[in-house]
Amino acid sequence: ATTEIYTLSLHDALPILGLRRVEERVRGFLELLALDYGQYCETGLRLDLRLTHQEMASALGTTRVTVTRVIGQLRQEGWLRFDQQKRLLITHVPQR
Repeated sequence: ATTEIYTLSLHDALPILGLRRVEERVRGFLELLALDYGQYCETGLRLDLRLTHQEMASALGTTRVTVTRVIGQLRQEGWLRFDQQKRLLITHVPQR
């Protein structure tokens, strides 16, 4: 199996890490990934990369449980969903 490495520029990541509320950090992190690696589709932006909740938590300075909770909230809001292949779809397309 191959391991893919995704890098975010420090310039883009620092503002996200400075956000106080973890909900804002998770949303900002997903928006940044979507803008850098997402593919436009009929429902928004599709993120076709494997990233665990633990990896996200480590990158954002929080816990896996918190990331899982926030992703659940974002799904309930309709801000994101998963397609049949378990790829993340961000229905709110962020602007740069």
